[in-house]
Amino acid sequence: MPWEGWAEARFDHDVLIVPTALLEAYLPAKERPVFTTLTRPIGVDALAADYFESLMRQWDELDETSMEAAVGVLCRLIGVALGARADSAPEAVAAGRLTAAKRHVEARLADPRLNAASAAAVMRISERTLEGVFAQGGLSFAAYVRRRRVEQCREALLVDPTRSIADVAFAWGFNSLSSFYRAFVAEFGASPGDVRERCKQSEAVIRRGIRTPFSG
Repeated sequence: MPWEGWAEARFDHDVLIVPTALLEAYLPAKERPVFTTLTRPIGVDALAADYFESLMRQWDELDETSMEAAVGVLCRLIGVALGARADSAPEAVAAGRLTAAKRHVEARLADPRLNAASAAAVMRISERTLEGVFAQGGLSFAAYVRRRRVEQCREALLVDPTRSIADVAFAWGFNSLSSFYRAFVAEFGASPGDVRERCKQSEAVIRRGIRTPFSG
């Protein structure tokens, strides 16, 4: 139905226009709402909302084919949230759960207490279900967390060359330097010190290669 909205103060929101035929294919057969909001903080409502926000953030990075697939997943999640059978869209529910889980990880990445059990409890799913969602991508929950932590550590080490390696490791949730070094070397094939030194050498080469109009 046509509708009009306006704001009395500053606001920020995203609008995604989806062809009716694409969405209708996943809506429940009966009692279709004319207008609804997905506001529940848990369940499929939350999965659909999380997936929508993630899709908006990645919009410029997706090609046409990837965008079509991603919107299809969103439509399936919306259909389940509005009453369609969840077993009719298991892949969409799994994708929504993965998106929600990754957002949870990003928000608590620096917390050393982050683990599969705590994440599953927050999402109100079983730990086995959570691990199954990550397994589809070839990683366990713990492996994904380690990868994201060492990626953040690497960035922090290169951004601030004066910051100690230990400070960076503990700041991003590692409980010990030995576990941090093992995870870092496994991911990048070099120690944190070697990666930092290579970056310094690359920057030095770039600086030496710069010539001014008055250089000989």
